[in-house]
Amino acid sequence: MQTAVQHVTPDRIMQVAHGFWPAAIMSSAAAYDFFTHIALGRNTVEAVASAAGTDHRGTRMVLDALVSLEFLTKQEDRYALTPESDAFLVRDRPTSILEMIAGHPPLMWDDWGKLREALKTGQPVKTVDDLESGNTFFPRLIRMIMSLSLGPADAVAEHLGIGSTLKGAAIVDVGAGACAWTIPFARRDRTARITAFDLQPVLDEAAKIVREFGVAESFRMQPGDYRTDELGRDFDIAVFGNICHIETSQGNRQLIARAHRALKPGGRLVIGDMLPNEERTGPPFPVMFALNMFLHGAGDCYTFGEYRGWLREAGFSGADTYDTHRSHSPVIIATK
Repeated sequence: MQTAVQHVTPDRIMQVAHGFWPAAIMSSAAAYDFFTHIALGRNTVEAVASAAGTDHRGTRMVLDALVSLEFLTKQEDRYALTPESDAFLVRDRPTSILEMIAGHPPLMWDDWGKLREALKTGQPVKTVDDLESGNTFFPRLIRMIMSLSLGPADAVAEHLGIGSTLKGAAIVDVGAGACAWTIPFARRDRTARITAFDLQPVLDEAAKIVREFGVAESFRMQPGDYRTDELGRDFDIAVFGNICHIETSQGNRQLIARAHRALKPGGRLVIGDMLPNEERTGPPFPVMFALNMFLHGAGDCYTFGEYRGWLREAGFSGADTYDTHRSHSPVIIATK
């Protein structure tokens, strides 16, 4: 009886090893608004290249590559968006993450090219989490990435009853960035009182953003360093939107304790971040994002088990996860 021979190929290895190719293709197409032009009916190579001001030959190659990656379809010489691309890669769609895809990969890929060096030395290739670097890096970053948080934040606001069972809540948005984690709260309840707590240069940009969203009257900008300064008192809700991965374990312990002091009895802490499973074997995005923090400072991506331990130490009575169905990771909600 013959044993079936299992044939393996290097195809998947080659795809992963050249993973920067799709990243560059997607980012470049987003930067030149290829997806938006197609959505507006400019669906041939000639029409896209003319509208974008790009080289005809290179445009054809990028569009065909996007078809192979299943972000476009092609019928004869005409291209069309997939539902995924239509929802997330067309400018001015409510769910668009176009700016993030256009801007974030180029901001990072030079540093990722130095991973070998960092593995040898154990030192970050660039530190972005100290005050001096943060004052310049984060104001540039927050607009790029804010679109990823608006959807999950809106789901959390609905889950917490903002504007329905909970009105006029006092909320502190810690490390607020673009206020993406609390703008949906303000949209649901114009009487919400939101304190955006961050470095002054970040708040200068955040103030522009909340005005653009028409919710500036709900926000108070509070400059400070959440690593050392108290956050205030008597809040109904404290929000940590994608800040815990910047911190060390000890830093998170201290930050969570500070949030506990800032909340009323019965107040809730919302933690939105990248959560790997307990074995750190997946999901891929949080596990790989941990390496991004290795390259850029002393942070990491932490498991729910780690957060639960820190929350218990700080005095929170309970912690659960809530799946927003709009993100790679669930949100943690803890009650004082």
